[in-house]
Amino acid sequence: MCERRFRFPTARRRQYKLLNTTNLFKAKQRKFESGMNRRWKIIFSNVLIHSKVAPDDWAKLRYRFTPNIPSNALEEAQTAAQLAGIVSHRTQLETLSIVDNVDSEMKRLEEENEVEPLYSFDAHQHSDEPEETDDEQVSEYGIQ
Repeated sequence: MCERRFRFPTARRRQYKLLNTTNLFKAKQRKFESGMNRRWKIIFSNVLIHSKVAPDDWAKLRYRFTPNIPSNALEEAQTAAQLAGIVSHRTQLETLSIVDNVDSEMKRLEEENEVEPLYSFDAHQHSDEPEETDDEQVSEYGIQ
């Protein structure tokens, strides 16, 4: 299709361009999951490992497939920021492709909020002396 016909924003245009590839990816994903499930079912049915796992534990396995599609981190960050107050904090983090594990990221955020910062980036925050003006600095060196 001709790109001139699409007057959508960049992300929407990219979705239409990659539609066939996305459909192929999903089809291969389903076949791969089916094959892996068959393999794990055979492995878990082995009598030697029954003491460690149940024979039907293979059904609890979840696979995560990540397509190698370029993402626009700026658009994702803007979307997540605009969702503030509308959706939960977890959903905001899920919209970001740079966050792999939402649970661990939420734990890190909680830890950061609990701990006081070790370093202060404000140079004048802890000084008890008043700030010197340029005139005082110049007169200190004897320059008039």
